[in-house]
Amino acid sequence: MKREHFFRERLRAIRKVRGLTGKGLAILMNVPPSTISHFESGRRSPSFKNLLRLSDALVINIDYLVARTDNQHCAGKMWQKLYATLQNISLEDLEVLANFSEKLVEINLQKKSCHINK
Repeated sequence: MKREHFFRERLRAIRKVRGLTGKGLAILMNVPPSTISHFESGRRSPSFKNLLRLSDALVINIDYLVARTDNQHCAGKMWQKLYATLQNISLEDLEVLANFSEKLVEINLQKKSCHINK
């Protein structure tokens, strides 16, 4: 499978995991909605600037989007902000944060399950 195909599929999948429509992603990136449609259909490839915007908006590793790795972890703005914040949190608070994060995942999975069953 070509990288272009992986890009389209990964972009669509990660957008949906984040709970975004094409229009919602376009708003976050400050681009027209047709831009997202073009990327997901393969009619156009993103510029370097738009790859950075995608990475920031989706909080995803660019290398994952372009199929150079299967590692989704990101070093974008959101991860940098989280990492900087975590440096000043006690171990006890980190545990609370980890538990809260797990609860958020459960809630999101329940929401998706409800949407699927409608």
